[in-house]
Amino acid sequence: MKSRTLVLAAVFVLLSLSQLSQTIGTPTWWDTSWKYRVGVEVNTTDYSRFNWPIEVDMNFTKLLAQKSSSGTFDINSTRVVEHNSTGGVMYEITSQFDTLAGYDAASNAVGTMIFLLNGTTAQDTKRYFYIYFDSEENGVKSPAFYPSILNYSWDGEEFHVNNTHFQWKADTMRGDNTSGFYELKGSGNTVFKTDNSGDKTKEYTEFQNGTTTLMFDFRNNATFTAGPLRLIVEQKGGEAYWNDPGNKTNEGFMVKKYIFYENSSWMRVDTNFTNVGAEDINRSSTHGGVVSFNELNSSLEFLGAFYFGSLWGNSSNPLSWYGASNSGSYGVGIVNENQTNTQNFYSIYNSTKHRIGISLNETTISSGQSLLQRTTLKFNATDYWETTIHEFRDSLEVPPKITLLSTDELSFGIDASANYSIYNRGEAALIFGNVTSDEYGQSSAVNATLDMGTPATGDDQTIILYDDGDSARGDAVAGDKIFSNYFNITASNQTGTWNFTVYAYDAADALLDTSSAIFNITNEYTVTTVVGNPLGISGRLINATINVANTRNDTYIPGAMLNCTYGAGQLTNITDYGNGTYRLNFTSPSTTGAYTLNCTASKLNNTGWGTDIFYTEDATTDLNATFSPLYANVSNITWYLSENFTFTINSTNTGNASARYTNITLSLPSIASSGTTFESCGLVGIGAFCIKSFNITVANQTTPGIYQINITT
Repeated sequence: MKSRTLVLAAVFVLLSLSQLSQTIGTPTWWDTSWKYRVGVEVNTTDYSRFNWPIEVDMNFTKLLAQKSSSGTFDINSTRVVEHNSTGGVMYEITSQFDTLAGYDAASNAVGTMIFLLNGTTAQDTKRYFYIYFDSEENGVKSPAFYPSILNYSWDGEEFHVNNTHFQWKADTMRGDNTSGFYELKGSGNTVFKTDNSGDKTKEYTEFQNGTTTLMFDFRNNATFTAGPLRLIVEQKGGEAYWNDPGNKTNEGFMVKKYIFYENSSWMRVDTNFTNVGAEDINRSSTHGGVVSFNELNSSLEFLGAFYFGSLWGNSSNPLSWYGASNSGSYGVGIVNENQTNTQNFYSIYNSTKHRIGISLNETTISSGQSLLQRTTLKFNATDYWETTIHEFRDSLEVPPKITLLSTDELSFGIDASANYSIYNRGEAALIFGNVTSDEYGQSSAVNATLDMGTPATGDDQTIILYDDGDSARGDAVAGDKIFSNYFNITASNQTGTWNFTVYAYDAADALLDTSSAIFNITNEYTVTTVVGNPLGISGRLINATINVANTRNDTYIPGAMLNCTYGAGQLTNITDYGNGTYRLNFTSPSTTGAYTLNCTASKLNNTGWGTDIFYTEDATTDLNATFSPLYANVSNITWYLSENFTFTINSTNTGNASARYTNITLSLPSIASSGTTFESCGLVGIGAFCIKSFNITVANQTTPGIYQINITT
């Protein structure tokens, strides 16, 4: 057996996917804790609307997919916020989200969003709303709680509904086993009432299969889908013979829904009749029995001492309608708002049964087929005239126009950075929070929290970042979305890697985004020590220049404490030029030799050192020259051929002073020549040597004999 559930879209809502009216501009984002929203423009069209319910079927899974998100829909996240015509946020309004059949938060998040055009909205007026929603991956939201005046009770047989305008009472098992409304009150007045529990309810449903009257087994049957704005009471029952609900036809099945709204004088009744048998069947209703109001002329049953004073209507579709009133005090109206899979439903007044209701002409229904029909009921307890129900019917025919905007995603990004990757103690780190994406202009405040180079959080420090163009805070241009400020690093701060996190907030102090970065703090200075006159005799005045800079070598450090020594105690004749350059003067030691001058600079618990070498020497020195070979035998000289050989001289400083200008000169006999006879060694330090080689050529036709090369160093 196939079972189908009635799903009727609110036909008074006209939906289209387009851009929201340009007049609203770029609307402010209501709460940045929500990442997604859908804009809704509602136009009242030709009629003013009072507390008019807006019901929009939504598929949040598809909406998330539009933003390339595969997240799980957070059913608690839905909020409806009204915006003014310029996009400004007005206020959050009461709303509810009812899931539809097949709902699955991860794969099929389908349902109906309900909210009201609260108050009275004049005709041809546009109002702007946004439906905000989110995925569970962005943090599960707390469910919204809205106070409501829409209440119900259920004792297993009767359900009572109260929306302050009206109070309905329904019984599922009254006379003839009928089920439906038996009493309605409004404004302290009784619109209709059936006192005797043995009598039929005032409203009920009956069908026919030819001449036999049929009913549906709704005994003690009701389920409730409740929210602050809409209440659905659903009844399901098999088709049975009249006043014999246990005797089923096994051919039909009915799902009947009563739909109530907060702060409304009207409601809906949806019926869904399905052929659950194996064969085609024919069905009709008995004189408006699909949804019927009966015994309207009984002084005991309707409106007290009431006989029809006024009756209006038209059985022609679309939206055929009827209304009954006692000439101005109380009344009931009925509209055939919508039907599916047939055009045989229509509104009717039946004088025999003193009934207004919805009729069904005889219709053939295939196996498994359903007939769906929606009835809208309008009630009045004070002043009910023909124009009231007639204009209400017309307002259903020309419903509000709803335009949906494609899904917005709150795109916000911020990057954290510092002006350098490493600092010394005593420097100031310039921290930046660069807003890279802020389509809706939400960023209002930015700060940075530094972990102080420790894993603990108790010592973290937070500074405010500014975008005001104040150079004292490191901000270059006001309003460029680059926030900045300095953090002063003290002499006692921890060295090592520091992590800092930049936080961006909106005007309501809601967190928009975060970004983290690192820098390093060191206690090492860059120190260079240069001896100006490293060579000289004992007792001379030596001068040295010391430059002290930060570890990046881009900032010089004045006022540092210097400790300079070459191993014979601290040297104190130091001049600080106030720009990171220092001058040192001292007398060279009397003992000859090489010395290392080491200058250590310290300030604010930073330290660095630099070295250079100087020498103390005697006034004179000795050079010892050796050469190779001692003798060269040149034996291949002919009348036509000459011969070459290499002659190498090693000049070694064996004294206690530098040989500052060392040269080697050859004097060759006339039979020999060389490319050069002069080589300069320059400075040859104590214990150092200089080696030079010469390529000697002995000319052809040279007479055999012994020849001498003279060397001068």
